[in-house]
Amino acid sequence: MDDIEEIIKKRSAPGILLFDMADRLVFASEEALDVLAEIRKTKIKGKRGSLIPSEIYDLYNGLNRSKKTSGADVTKTDSAIICGDRGLSYYARAFPVGLDGKVKKSSYIMIVVEKIGQKRTVDFEKAGKQYQFTKRELELVKLVCDGLANRDISEKLFISEHTVKDHIKNIKKKMNAASRNEIVAILIR
Repeated sequence: MDDIEEIIKKRSAPGILLFDMADRLVFASEEALDVLAEIRKTKIKGKRGSLIPSEIYDLYNGLNRSKKTSGADVTKTDSAIICGDRGLSYYARAFPVGLDGKVKKSSYIMIVVEKIGQKRTVDFEKAGKQYQFTKRELELVKLVCDGLANRDISEKLFISEHTVKDHIKNIKKKMNAASRNEIVAILIR
């Protein structure tokens, strides 16, 4: 349970941007301002010298333009992956928002921007030496890190599920890990 709480604590809050239908940014959360500062500063456009990165403005503009030509569609959304200056990636989603839950015509377009978790690589050779894994245990560790279930591992390695469980039990003992998730967590640190 402590591991889950740590993951939740490390998860970054999404940034929220709210535009009115007249191309004005009317609200930006502190998290959104932080994200905007990290997104490419060289490609900026918008009305009246706005400091909105083009990718964000394009999301807003795409929804706003479709609303003006095809009428209000409060179910329409749009999204984009945005790469920042420092190699970080962000997922942005735009969707129309009304003044209240019953409004069929939206008054604003909200854009939610979240940092995409960076995949970390595991140095399996180093882990094998550090924890003195056998060749077969190292194969299993790789498959556990890939998220395979015991049945899938047994089929891939042509061994029984019982043998897989025994190997995982030995791996957890060598690593002083309580679970498969903890095996992965230890290796990606």
